[in-house]
Amino acid sequence: MQPTFQTKGIFSQNGRAEVWITDDDRRMMVQMKSKLSFGSLNLYLQRAKGTK
Repeated sequence: MQPTFQTKGIFSQNGRAEVWITDDDRRMMVQMKSKLSFGSLNLYLQRAKGTK
């Protein structure tokens, strides 16, 4: 899934993102990699509390 960000700020100006979500009923985002105008951003879910 590659969402398109239509906003001002760090995700504007041709920013791109790839999002990984689980394929179970929770559909939790577990990873996101984004290319920004000034570099890149990688986010990883380390733990989740209170999820079923």
